[in-house]
Amino acid sequence: MIKPRIALIGVGKNNNFGHPNENVLKRIEESGSKIYRTDEMGEITIRVTNRGKIRIEKFLE
Repeated sequence: MIKPRIALIGVGKNNNFGHPNENVLKRIEESGSKIYRTDEMGEITIRVTNRGKIRIEKFLE
């Protein structure tokens, strides 16, 4: 089973498709992943250092 620590969802605010789906969000949350969504947080930048440390910058809250 795959258990990512981070889930990045790139989606437009108030999109006509209803994304992200609530069932998908629930499954991601249950897996223990931290969810980052562009519709709620704006642009998201992920930086990974040479040592593998992850840094995430959000531009809205």
